[in-house]
Formats: sequence, structure tokens, C-alpha cells
Amino acid sequence: MEQRGLPAHTIGFGASADGVRIASARYGADPPLLLNSCWISQLEYDLQSPVWCHFLEGLARLATVYRYDERGFGLPDWDIPSFDFEARVRDLEAVVEASGLEQFALLGMAQGGPFAITHAHRNPERVSRLVLLGTYACSRPCGRSRRRLRRVLSHRRSGVTRGT
Repeated sequence: MEQRGLPAHTIGFGASADGVRIASARYGADPPLLLNSCWISQLEYDLQSPVWCHFLEGLARLATVYRYDERGFGLPDWDIPSFDFEARVRDLEAVVEASGLEQFALLGMAQGGPFAITHAHRNPERVSRLVLLGTYACSRPCGRSRRRLRRVLSHRRSGVTRGT
């Protein structure tokens, strides 16, 4: 399907570790760039969306873009056993495996960032670049991390520069 200057894309389906069907799409030219699922998405509609089409068109001019619908949304299964953190990391891993990606750049946006960070941490030999856009590192309450950050900031304010 050709949309607004985007090259034709192909949609395929794979399965995550828990059996949930995951839809993914590929379009553009090398090098490979995996766009982590970051919003309620629908692979076909996003190419027509006034919000996403220009962004996706620009990426496809730079790389072969691999992207997927988040579990429970878009083309994949809607009846899912879990929407937890690890299940969503496994979805990303399933797309990597189904796409046959050996090494690739990974773009984590919005709430997709923590999953991209986790995947890159677990698979550093496969992620050539990690790009984070409008995201954060922690996807669940991080009380200990918040306390540590407050400690570090208070040390910096007092002139102490040694890490804790």
C-alpha cells in the first residue's frame, strides 16, 4: 500500500512469548530502524494520519522502518492475558526476531522508551543506536530512584560532586 509519498509497506504477524499475535510493518530503505510502539496505533491508519504520516515518511527516507502495533490495539490480538512491563518488552523482542534483525537502531518514544531502554540493556550487541524521544527511563513508581535522585541533587547543591 502506497501512502502520501511513503514507499509500499508490508505487514506481517508474529507471536509474542505468551502467544499474543503482534502485527508489524516494514518500509523504506537501509539501514534498519525499529520504532518501538509508543501510542495507541494502527499500522495502516497511521500512514494516513495527519499526526503520524509526515513523521513516518521522513523516517522512511532515512532508513528501513520496522514498527508494530502495541498489544491490544490496532491489528494484533485485542484479547490479551497481560499488559504488564515484561509482556511489552517481549513484544518488542518478538518483532526483532520475526523481522530477522541482526543489528538495528532503536527509537523509543513516549511510553515506549522504557521498553526500548530495557531491550537495549539486555541486547547491547544488537542495538547499534538507541534514540530516545520525549520519554522517561522508569515506567512504574520508582520510590528508591526518586530518593536517590533527591540525594544526588542535594549533594550537588551543597557542592559535593561525588556520586552516591
